[in-house]
Amino acid sequence: MFPKFYWEGQRSIACYRAHDMIRVPGESILQEMDGPGGGFLPAGPQTAIGVQASGLEWCSTAALRGYLRDRLHVDAATHSQSSAQPSDARSCTEVSDARRDVPSDDRLLTVAICIGTFNQAQYLGDSIASALAQTYPIQEIWVSDDASTDETEQVMAKICAQSAIVHYYKQPTNLGLSRNLSWVLAQPKTDLVVRLDSDDRLEPKYVEVLAALMEKFPSAGFAHCDVFEMNGSGERVRVRRLSRFSEFESADEALQGSASGFRVAVGLLLFRSSALAQAQYYLPTPDWSAGEDWNLCIRLAANGWGNAYAPRPLVSYRQWNDLLNTRAARTMGEVSNVRSIYEETLIPEYDKRGWDTAILRKNMRRRAVGFANSLDSPAFSEAEREVFKGLLRKLGDSFSLSLAIFLADRGFNPVFRSIRAAKVRTKDFVKSCLRVVKSQVNDKGKTMKTQRNLHPAREDEGKW
Repeated sequence: MFPKFYWEGQRSIACYRAHDMIRVPGESILQEMDGPGGGFLPAGPQTAIGVQASGLEWCSTAALRGYLRDRLHVDAATHSQSSAQPSDARSCTEVSDARRDVPSDDRLLTVAICIGTFNQAQYLGDSIASALAQTYPIQEIWVSDDASTDETEQVMAKICAQSAIVHYYKQPTNLGLSRNLSWVLAQPKTDLVVRLDSDDRLEPKYVEVLAALMEKFPSAGFAHCDVFEMNGSGERVRVRRLSRFSEFESADEALQGSASGFRVAVGLLLFRSSALAQAQYYLPTPDWSAGEDWNLCIRLAANGWGNAYAPRPLVSYRQWNDLLNTRAARTMGEVSNVRSIYEETLIPEYDKRGWDTAILRKNMRRRAVGFANSLDSPAFSEAEREVFKGLLRKLGDSFSLSLAIFLADRGFNPVFRSIRAAKVRTKDFVKSCLRVVKSQVNDKGKTMKTQRNLHPAREDEGKW
């Protein structure tokens, strides 16, 4: 629901209900307006805007004028409203279309959040609530139900009745993960789209932070961040961080980095819509239940798109820990998908560029050894276990793999899992320490720069 505008003297006031509040990212509050919960930012000699909601973040003068003109069809310089004045009855899609037709260099990038779901009605409400709670204006929220058999339809009926920007569609038949995601990501008419899974949550500043990076780096096809890892009960148990400090990674750097695996904390990403359409979304293969996000990001890089990264946790991702049961059952498909990524995507792209593919073959062997961790899964029958061993050898046969299979057959995998878990904890600790050190170095550098600006050296300093 969009705000109504009232003109009071020489300032414009946009009034919102608290739960409909739209925040505009930017600079801190410059001056507070009289009255509880109010505030305004001077937007020129004639105009100021006040929003009746607490905790609002304010934009710069240029961004505010662009916001008024493009989003709400208001000319901040003349205090006039266009004939295309939005009303409460207008759909979000109509507003998005109108805004995209306005040529403006200072308008905010439009954003939609897309959720693919299947039989997760108990988590879907929290996921959508996190999308509605963003501090950045969201134009559309799309939910594609992949023919769920639980109470998803009833949950969505209540949510759609409460929010006009939420769009729900139930697929007549089950499309599978990749096709369902591709369908829902293609629906919005916005500059940026977010993939959000129905059992996960976004932190309030997720879109604000990542959209700013996409504005800063026009050649970024997607943006990502660190992740809070949740258990099945929704408790945060870990922070997934990357060993990376640069905000931007070029397309070639991304391709080279992909040799060792998917260098993203989790596949809940903010995409540039044009880049996503160019890559033709996720591969339309029904059996891609894992690795679809890694494959997509490689194809984005192959098309020349880099990526942007925010080194802070802005997503809560639910990690299901039944590693030896249902997750192991899909591991056979995951092994085949990883092999497909290397042989059908990465190796051809390396060949095009004249790069040495030996590093890819080496990492295929390494990944095969890692997958041997699931060989003792009770989800496998003896026949399935032998098939799984054959898939591992096709991915990357080596002496190390033969040794891993030998030890797994003799019950050593639980020991290796404990060692691997200890390594993960150590890596997390080291990454956390590096972040603290880098933050302190940056703070010291800013302090020294401020001191130099406050006390510039005199030209004759040091002379007799």
